[in-house]
Amino acid sequence: MTIRKEYTGIDIFKLLAAVGVLAIHANAPFLEIIGRLGVPFFAITSSFFFFKHYLGLSKKEERKSYVIKFCKRIFYLYMAWQIIYLPLMLKQTIYIFKHFGGVNLKNILTYCVYFIFPSTYNANGVNITYDANGWGISWYLLATLVGIPLFLLIKKLIPNDIVLGFLLVLVEGYFVLANQYNYMFNFTTIGTHSCLRLLIYFYLGYLIVEYRCFLKSSKELIIGLLVIFLVIFVLINYITFLNGGCINSEETIMTAPTSFILTIFALRLSVRLDKPLFLRNMSTFIYCFQLYPIIIVRRVLEYLGLIQSHMLIFAGILVVSVIGYYIYYLVRSETNLRFLRYMV
Repeated sequence: MTIRKEYTGIDIFKLLAAVGVLAIHANAPFLEIIGRLGVPFFAITSSFFFFKHYLGLSKKEERKSYVIKFCKRIFYLYMAWQIIYLPLMLKQTIYIFKHFGGVNLKNILTYCVYFIFPSTYNANGVNITYDANGWGISWYLLATLVGIPLFLLIKKLIPNDIVLGFLLVLVEGYFVLANQYNYMFNFTTIGTHSCLRLLIYFYLGYLIVEYRCFLKSSKELIIGLLVIFLVIFVLINYITFLNGGCINSEETIMTAPTSFILTIFALRLSVRLDKPLFLRNMSTFIYCFQLYPIIIVRRVLEYLGLIQSHMLIFAGILVVSVIGYYIYYLVRSETNLRFLRYMV
């Protein structure tokens, strides 16, 4: 039995996490709050499967080869979708250079930075990179591509897990202050959509592999903690909103612990699935494909005068995304196009 087939609970929750991200971008009431656990969940599970294989390799050459293989996989996924989003990228490129006042070396270099960090916001929540590569959600793939090798480097420099954890908790503390408590401190949120924010989640994934005791906890304890953490997580978001903050903050004091317990629960969950790969690929596809459904659904609902219904927007985006995946699946099944394999 392969590693992937052992953890069908992860396949289910990855799909739910992808749907949660759709809810964020549709501003679906309540669901947009829960959806904030989506990316942290992705990061922890990616780290878990990475280190489950990586730490099982004894030779330095084997580990290096696996890191390269992992990064190539993420890079091909990113590039495949970058091609899909070329029309949006070109549109943003034209807008950005007009905004800059023309094409020159300085502006080209600035654009390149924006391209790599496509979803960066200032303290006022304004996107200052204008989603330069056409799809701001690509920040997660780029952050993972850089973040895993960076985490390995930091781990090499700081081999003590307790010291490393303490330092990463401090980094996480900054992102909590910059996001959950932005209305109080007005810290810049630059870095929130980068590998720096994901380091704590890569660390949590590493801990699950390194210290198997987390997976040996009783199911009752895990379920109890998950329910408690979810309730506190939602309440914190509402309290933050009532005090002048965002109702679905990118990062709160409960985001890391809640997503950690959620991952433990998903890892322990064993569900029989006839086509786990189909479900797994659907979650990746929906996350990457969502921008086109968002554009289509918003324009249709705006034409119909229903643009204020966020739940309707969410439902429409989800339906179009699922239809898009089934079309992709059928085309891939009937053709031998290598490019399609890189999309999930």
